[in-house]
Amino acid sequence: MKQLLFTFTITSMLLFLSSCGNSEKPISTDVVNNPKSASSTKEGSVPMLTFDKNEHDFGIAMQGERLSYSFKFTNTGKKDLIISQTSASCGCTVADFPQTPIHPNGKGHVTIVFDTKGLKGLQTKSVVVYANTNPNQVNLRVSAMVDIP
Repeated sequence: MKQLLFTFTITSMLLFLSSCGNSEKPISTDVVNNPKSASSTKEGSVPMLTFDKNEHDFGIAMQGERLSYSFKFTNTGKKDLIISQTSASCGCTVADFPQTPIHPNGKGHVTIVFDTKGLKGLQTKSVVVYANTNPNQVNLRVSAMVDIP
């Protein structure tokens, strides 16, 4: 019984000590401004995600091509912008976005890659970008006429 208690105590101490060694610098909570719980909703008091455009047409593409487009944006608000995630309408579409805060007047891009493998005809795919803005999501859309080679 003593040996079991000793083993449990040592294991607990090791877990506790190893969890305290996080060397990554976390994002400060003061940059996160959730507009749903914010007391102020004045224009510009929250980050604002402003895209140059929300839609892109690739035109005619051959089946099997991987098409890519970068949607450029600016944080037109007065607080740091944090994009938390993206969600694509289908598995053939993925998005890459900045993982660090975008300061006011800062610029960035969300790159969408659309794989036309196995598709044909007019294809329209969308990606929802979630951020600490109000509203908290923006829809981006890509389309292509996929032709069989």
